[in-house]
Formats: sequence, structure tokens, C-alpha cells
Amino acid sequence: MAAEPVRVSMLAQNTRADARLMTEQALRLRDAAARMRGNPMVPDWFEHTVREQITRCMIAAAELEVAAQRMEEHAGDLLGRGRRQ
Repeated sequence: MAAEPVRVSMLAQNTRADARLMTEQALRLRDAAARMRGNPMVPDWFEHTVREQITRCMIAAAELEVAAQRMEEHAGDLLGRGRRQ
């Protein structure tokens, strides 16, 4: 039973890493959009599309962080149950 909380905790860590990656991607997109702003070669739809993608990345990052927190709580619950048995 002790391995299960460890697996859940490791999954939480991986999920947190994914959340950080999504945040980093949003920042890269923001920087790219800023560099391209005002460039006459950039299509009209670009800025709107990039803003939408940045928003999606940030939403995903927040949701992944919530999931990671819940997994950590679940791992703690599993550890607590293991001690009581």
C-alpha cells in the first residue's frame, strides 16, 4: 500500500511540471506576439489567435495545478489511511 501514495505524489509532481510548461509556453507566445506586433507581414488574424492560445495555455496551467494539488491531498489521505490500519 505504501507504494500507491508515492505513485500519486510522483504523478502530482509530473502534473505540476506540465503546468509550468504550459505557463512557459504562454510566455513564449506572448513574447513572440510582442516581437511581431506592427509587422506588416503578419496576417490580421495572428494577434487574436495568439491571445486565444495564451489564454488557453494559462487556463490549462491553472487546471493542472489544481489537479496536482488534489493528487497531493489524495496521496496524503492514502498515507494517513495506511498508518491507521
